[in-house]
Amino acid sequence: MNLSNTKAFASISRYTLFSFLLPLPFFALADNTIRIFDTPSSDLSFTSFANKISDVANVIIPFLIGLAFIVIIWGLFNYIRHAGDAEKVAKGREVVVYGIVGLFMMLSFWGFVMIIKNSLFGS
Repeated sequence: MNLSNTKAFASISRYTLFSFLLPLPFFALADNTIRIFDTPSSDLSFTSFANKISDVANVIIPFLIGLAFIVIIWGLFNYIRHAGDAEKVAKGREVVVYGIVGLFMMLSFWGFVMIIKNSLFGS
């Protein structure tokens, strides 16, 4: 290993460590935690379980939708930035397509969960 590879590895390691440590204070200050079942009770029925699954989906799916939107924007950015290179343009187009497919799947899942919840248990 030569010196330039060592410096590059140290730089990548530093940024990777920073990217993992940066959100830790935000997690510590998180006020809205996901609680599946607070305490055992006699209310452990299919209805309460379905409501808990719906609550978890209502927290996770918007985050994943935002992530898919960022992936689409990143793909568009790469598509425009590498306009002269056909291989990189194809890669950017592929990222955009994967982002759109992921966004569609997440919205479909969220809609499916809401349809099941509302049709079985009312609103």
